[in-house]
Amino acid sequence: MVKILSLFSSKKIIFDPLAGRFETKIIDWKRNPLNSWQARLNFKIDYWAFKLSDLILADTQAHKDYFCKKYGLPSKKVEVLPVGFDDDLFRPSAVAEKENRFTVLFFGSFLPLHGVNCILEAANIISGKEPSVQFKLVGSGQTLLPAKDLASKLGLSNVTFEGWLPMNELPNRIASSDICLGIFGRTEKARRVVPHKIFQAMGMRKPVITGLTPAVEEFFSHRENIFLIQESDPDLLAQAILELKRDEDLREEIAERGYKLVSQKFSPEAIGRILIKILEKNFIIRGG
Repeated sequence: MVKILSLFSSKKIIFDPLAGRFETKIIDWKRNPLNSWQARLNFKIDYWAFKLSDLILADTQAHKDYFCKKYGLPSKKVEVLPVGFDDDLFRPSAVAEKENRFTVLFFGSFLPLHGVNCILEAANIISGKEPSVQFKLVGSGQTLLPAKDLASKLGLSNVTFEGWLPMNELPNRIASSDICLGIFGRTEKARRVVPHKIFQAMGMRKPVITGLTPAVEEFFSHRENIFLIQESDPDLLAQAILELKRDEDLREEIAERGYKLVSQKFSPEAIGRILIKILEKNFIIRGG
């Protein structure tokens, strides 16, 4: 329908999928087998959405490469536009009540790409070494119940689960934490995305630990403005958390440099400038 309307108005169609239906529902969430009619339907929906668009936006170069290869798209039809963050909402702030214990925060959807099991297993390792460290997991989703079952099985007294929070309540929760966690899933999609929460935590001047992926390395550097761990390894995650807990200078340096980077390159204003350049390049927009 959008394509038909565009033919009558001479307007261009710009498609920003963030992620494809096939990639998300079939590959990442594993809702249906690859040879099912649901898989074929989702692939076709993606295919025609890409095919009928004049320009496609991908959040990372890794995602662009995937879209081009999977759907046979010419490289020039796909441009990279990072997701960024809302710097009016997510900015450094004092917190009314700071946690008494050293707090490691996970927030977001409980989905396979987030690798929550890795976090829980790391919490289990840390519980015997640093009882003062507590983990707070905020959100809901597909893997929440299995995650709670695992936490119960491991007897984790250093982990608490909270339900989904309204967006305007997240900053206070982030401000009260000492370290924020990114994603640790072993899925293909996890290697192609940099979720909003990484930018949001950095925007509040918090150090972030996340899995080392091609997508994350497009924007960030290990120990410079983020702490990366190879693969989704609970032992390495536990080591990273303990290192940052014990080295306050490193923790604060990573947080400060991460904050400066996202403020300069991933704020709404910065993302807007990138988008304008993309539109000028592809559609020759002229001011005046």
